[in-house]
Amino acid sequence: MNILCAGCGAAAGEPAQTCPQCGEPTGLRDRYTLVEQVGRGAAGTTYRALDARTGAVVAVKEVPLRLSEPEVTERLEREARVLRELDHDRVPRYVEHFTTGTGKRRTFYLVQSFIEGRSLADEMAAKRYTEDEVLAILDEVLAILDDLHQLRPPIIHRDVKPGNIIRRTDGRLVLLDFGAVRDIVQDPRIGGSTIAGTYGFMAPEQFRGVATPRTDLYAVGALGVVLLSRKDLLDLVRSDHSLDWEGHVHASEGLRVLLERLLSPSPEMRPASAASARERIAALRRGEGPEPVPRPALGTAQPPDVAPHASTPMPLPLPLSIPLSMPLSMPLSKVDRKRVGARSRWVALLLATLGGFWGLHNWYLYRPLRGIFSLVFSVTLLPLLLSLWDARRFFRMSDADFDERYNPALIELEHGKAFSAVEQVRQLHALRVEGALTDDEFEHEKRRVLDRETPGLEASLRDGLDRLMDRLQDVSSLPKAIIDELEKTRRRR
Repeated sequence: MNILCAGCGAAAGEPAQTCPQCGEPTGLRDRYTLVEQVGRGAAGTTYRALDARTGAVVAVKEVPLRLSEPEVTERLEREARVLRELDHDRVPRYVEHFTTGTGKRRTFYLVQSFIEGRSLADEMAAKRYTEDEVLAILDEVLAILDDLHQLRPPIIHRDVKPGNIIRRTDGRLVLLDFGAVRDIVQDPRIGGSTIAGTYGFMAPEQFRGVATPRTDLYAVGALGVVLLSRKDLLDLVRSDHSLDWEGHVHASEGLRVLLERLLSPSPEMRPASAASARERIAALRRGEGPEPVPRPALGTAQPPDVAPHASTPMPLPLPLSIPLSMPLSMPLSKVDRKRVGARSRWVALLLATLGGFWGLHNWYLYRPLRGIFSLVFSVTLLPLLLSLWDARRFFRMSDADFDERYNPALIELEHGKAFSAVEQVRQLHALRVEGALTDDEFEHEKRRVLDRETPGLEASLRDGLDRLMDRLQDVSSLPKAIIDELEKTRRRR
C-alpha cells in the first residue's frame, strides 16, 4: 500500500516512519496515515486515511491556516463543533479536529468517518436522470435538511450542491462539507457580513450574510435545475444573482412550479419548510397537478431580505464614484439611444446645412436662445454663416464627442452601464475573497459581466480593469484603484 507524507504531501511509497523526501514523520499525530487525495477545493484538501488506533478508514480534511484571518479559524472550529454535536446516519461521523504547526506552516485538520461512494457531481457526469429520479434525489436531500432544521438550535447547511452530496454504495445519499454551516440561535446575526456558500447555489439573501432554513431550500431548487438541465449554473446566473433557468429545464408543469417556488428571490415565497417541500414532491410522485404559486397580496411590503430587482446591482458597503465627465466611448444599441431620446450628429449636420437661415439645428439640439436669434436675424447672412460653421464642426466631430456634448442622458446611461459592470466585478471579487468563487469561476464571471454590460468598452479601459483585478489583494482598495485606472485611460485618450 502506497501512502502520502502528511508533512510535504509527497508519495512516500510503502508505509514508513520517515518520509524519504522531507525526512519528516509520514504519519499525522502518530495516528493517521494518508492513503490518497480524494477531493480538493478552494478551502482545502481531503484525504482518505487509516486510523491506526481503531483500524477504520477515515476522511481527513486539511486546511492551511498560515496567517489567515481569525474568522477563518472560527468558521473551521464552528464546523467541527456542529459535526461533533450531530448524530445522523446521513452525515459523516465526527472523530476529532486539531491544529498543527506554527506561522506559515499552521494547518487545521478535521477527521470524520469516510463515506464510500461517489458524489452526484461525478455521477451526473456519466448519467442522465429521469424526472422521477430527480424528484427522489430532491426528496432525500430535503429529508436530511428537515432533520437538521428540526434541531434546536436549527442548523443551516448553506452549501447544498452536487459535489457535497455522496451516494453511498447502498444507494443512499449523504450530505458532506459543513464548512459553511451556521447555527442560527447561537449566532443570531447569521453570519453578519460573511458570505458563505457556492456561487449559483446561493440564495439572494446569502450575499448579505443572511440565512434561514428557507435558504437551504433555494439551494435544493438550484440542485434540481442542475440535475434536469445538466448546465453549469455560472452560465445561468443573472446580474442580481438569481437564476435564468426556465428555458433550460424540460420537466412537467408540477415540477416547474415547485422549482419556481424553491428559487423565489423572496424567502417568504418559498415553501415554509423542507417538510412542506417534501409534501409537494410526494404529491407530484402520486400524479397530482401543480400547486398554485402564491402571490403576495397587493399593498404588502416586500420582505426585508428580498433581493433587489435585476436592474439594480446589489451594492457592497464601500462607496464608489466615477466622474460623469469622463468619456468612455461605449456605443450603445439603437434601443438605448431611442430610449433616452439621443440626437443624431448626421441629422444635426443636415439641418445646419439646409436650414441655416432659420437655425433649425439649434431647435433640434435644444438650444432655444440660438434658435430665436436665427429667426430674428434670418433676413441677414449671419445665421447662415453661424449654421455653416456649426455644420463644419459637426462634420469633423466624432460620434463620441457629439454625444458627450449634446446627449447628456446618453452619457449618463453609458456611465451607468460602466458603473454596473464595476459594481458587479467588485461583488465577484468579494465572493472570491470569501471563498465562494474559485479563481477560474471568478475569471469566467468577470469576463461575462464585462461582455454583457460593456460590449463597446474601449480596449484600454477593459485591459485596465483586468490588470487591477489581477493585482488586487484587498477589496477595500477597489474603488480608488478603479478611479485611478479610469483617469489614466482618460489621459491617454
